[in-house]
Amino acid sequence: MITKLVIRDNSRCPVGWAYKVPSLGNGKEYEFKDGVNVIVGENGSGKTSLMEMIKRYLLIEYTECSRGKYNNNIHNVESKKNIDGVDLYGDYTKNTFRLCHAGEIQGEEALENFETIGTVMTQKSSSTGESVLVSINSLFKKMFSRGAKLTFDYDQFDGSKFYQDYADYIKEHRVDCPDSWTILMDEPDRNLSIGNIDQIESILSYNKPQTQLIVVIHNPLIIYSLAKKGCVNFIELTDGYVDKVVETVDRIVKEK
Repeated sequence: MITKLVIRDNSRCPVGWAYKVPSLGNGKEYEFKDGVNVIVGENGSGKTSLMEMIKRYLLIEYTECSRGKYNNNIHNVESKKNIDGVDLYGDYTKNTFRLCHAGEIQGEEALENFETIGTVMTQKSSSTGESVLVSINSLFKKMFSRGAKLTFDYDQFDGSKFYQDYADYIKEHRVDCPDSWTILMDEPDRNLSIGNIDQIESILSYNKPQTQLIVVIHNPLIIYSLAKKGCVNFIELTDGYVDKVVETVDRIVKEK
């Protein structure tokens, strides 16, 4: 589970464009809770950049299930000076899973087994919206399979100085929190038809025990519904964004 992200020096983090985004300025803090956390804001407000920071500090940039192949992920945080810019706090004891959209599973990972090959081929032959649903189904199958690695394996750190620096970083930023694993989803609502939007909204409305969701959402209908239900923790990268969505949808419905 992730509890908080603090930006101390955005010039010293692996997301190189962060310093250009006002919402990711130095001193900014974002708190995450157990259950469902939804990141919202105007276009260009830094939603995906914030998600990138979380992914990279958890070493999961290029893998669907986190921290499996350190050598493939570590290049995004190349030295201690690129760790020091952001403080990401959490339990660091369970693996983090992330939604991989079409084209993100590549190379050896795509050829890992018949199921992975089938998923990649289905993604490539589907529309964007259909591909999102294939990706979500693939993610849940991997999470709840018997072979899923649910714990962080500290023994995989080797003896190099940087790995030791990162191990020290984890020790400094590990906090006691509910025994939950985390799922990251960047835009699971992209290009969906109305029926599939309803399905995504249902997923985000359901607080599953021992599961933390951190999700970037654009679709105003989903934001509106979640706001009305009061079932999520909104992280606003544009001040007052949720209220603006609610007011706009209410006005449009009233005018009709």
